[in-house]
Amino acid sequence: MAFDRQIFVDGTFSCLGTAGSPVVVTEERDDTVGNDANGDGGTTVPAAGWWRGIDLNAGSDASVFENVDLRYGGRFISAFELAGTNPTMRNCEVLAFSNDGVDLNASSRPLIENLTVTGCQGEALSRVELQQLPNLSGLDFSGNTFDRLNVTSADLMPGEDLTIRTDQLENDTFLLSDSLLVRDGARLRVEAGVIVKMAFDRLWTVNGTLEVAGVPGNRVILTEERDDGVGGDTNGNAGADAPAAGYWRGVDFNGTSTGSFMNFVRLRFGGRFISALEITDTSVAVDRAIIESFSNAGIDLNQNAAPCPLERVIINNCQGPAIQGVRLERLQDIEFASGTGNTLNTVEVTNGTLVGDVTIETENQFNGSITVNSNITVPAGVELNLQAGVVLKIRFDGLITVDGALTARATLDNPVIITDQRDDSVGGDANGDGAVSAPGPGWWRGVHFRSTSDSILLGLECRYGGRFIPGILCESPTTAMRDVRSRFSSGPGMRFTAHLVPLEGLVADGNAGDGVELTGGAFDVRRVTSVDNGGFGIDATAAYTGIVRDSILRDNAGGQVNGLVSGRVRFSNGVFAGTDGNIDADPLFVDPGAGDYRLSSIASPSHNSGDPASPLDPDSTRADQGAFFLNVCAP
Repeated sequence: MAFDRQIFVDGTFSCLGTAGSPVVVTEERDDTVGNDANGDGGTTVPAAGWWRGIDLNAGSDASVFENVDLRYGGRFISAFELAGTNPTMRNCEVLAFSNDGVDLNASSRPLIENLTVTGCQGEALSRVELQQLPNLSGLDFSGNTFDRLNVTSADLMPGEDLTIRTDQLENDTFLLSDSLLVRDGARLRVEAGVIVKMAFDRLWTVNGTLEVAGVPGNRVILTEERDDGVGGDTNGNAGADAPAAGYWRGVDFNGTSTGSFMNFVRLRFGGRFISALEITDTSVAVDRAIIESFSNAGIDLNQNAAPCPLERVIINNCQGPAIQGVRLERLQDIEFASGTGNTLNTVEVTNGTLVGDVTIETENQFNGSITVNSNITVPAGVELNLQAGVVLKIRFDGLITVDGALTARATLDNPVIITDQRDDSVGGDANGDGAVSAPGPGWWRGVHFRSTSDSILLGLECRYGGRFIPGILCESPTTAMRDVRSRFSSGPGMRFTAHLVPLEGLVADGNAGDGVELTGGAFDVRRVTSVDNGGFGIDATAAYTGIVRDSILRDNAGGQVNGLVSGRVRFSNGVFAGTDGNIDADPLFVDPGAGDYRLSSIASPSHNSGDPASPLDPDSTRADQGAFFLNVCAP
């Protein structure tokens, strides 16, 4: 080709070389093929940019390029410049062009098999539509300014069904310079090993179906274009700049994307304006995803009412909550989520009103706790079931109201804990302040069991409540409690009104007011440990006519009991000593300063000193005094 010359194709141009004898289009000074065509004895040498390229326009769809080598062009256009045409290109090589290797102008979808692009001063394969990717195979790029496949149009229309695989790409990678839109009725599937590098401020919007099908050991990766740690130096600057959080946005699933899933995917360095995964009014499954270094939350469920299974998700170094916008009833969709380095290492509940039965287990937590940034309401006819080891951290002034059933299945040694969100002693630093703040009495209100509640509580511990109401306020006559504890309330620890069933194993310690208040009913109370409270250990009104047995009442600033006379406290430690089996002696707690009120040894005067008529302790010995029995069968 002479200087500045070009091949225009509006009809059909067939270049049919063979593997051993390709068609070569090069510049006139190239003496390596076709001899010394310019007759200068090799004085001049070929160079990029001498001629232009092959310009294929609409009407050239039937053109075929097989075993074709293009060399030393690129003046103003690419080696292959396509506009609105879909020719066939097999076994083609592009060498040393001063422009892109192949430019599809986001308007052409040719069949390209075995394309080699080397030493070009631009992109190897430029301005590609996402729908073109299945037409690609055998790409080999090296020595170009940008050794990349650049997708600049990514709009999947209704009815389109597209699958992206590594064998369609070069180095398993493509640059996405446009925001991706999967419209309602379209389907996009991304197979294992695909790496997508995102341009600045770009976004995935999913209104149709997105299937990200990574597998163990071969994830799908979505990251920013400066991330040379995967997929090579896509932006061609030899690592001069580094990736950073907030470069691209994230993946936004909307109401019509139900059925989408993301399995074994890794998302990095996004979060501009949205979370890594933004899920709104739709059901999306996420399995074993890794989300890291986002300038926003890891996952935002936007109070989604639809099931969204999030299994074994790892979220690290995000500038927000790990998981936010969760409805309490949808916590059961989250299993074994974990991570470190986030502003808030927690799953954050922002809607606590239940509409159906829910069971919450330890695997539904994030790093051992759940942050609740709303009130919790359990309506009549609905059950909230909390399993042993669950930790709920409550916002300031938060309240739990139970008209239905709150069920706890735990023990004093492994309780359900409801506490101040600043309490780092359980469930880690969920509020992300590095322990700058400390929990305190009166942070939240408490748990209010209203008259219609029919709850069963085994092993529940409430801490730092008491704002306006006791830490535990029970107005339900039939709620059953055993091994329930209230600590550090700014008012009374517990209050029971008009109860009908016995209470057993109550612990009240460190409360600013009374430990336990009994304001009505004839029920008996057994195995109470009420110590170190600011008011009475047990404060009973005249309306309460029951008996207190097998209890330890000590070191309460207002006195051990109020409203109870001799004969109504039996076989207990701390009051009415010498009558009805009562004593007044140091019970020898394990560590009262640390809140450990177990009996330290069989030398404790409270060991085997409960009412002989009471049920035996679980170790088949006579009842001990206090909520914590000494297990003489323990190894």
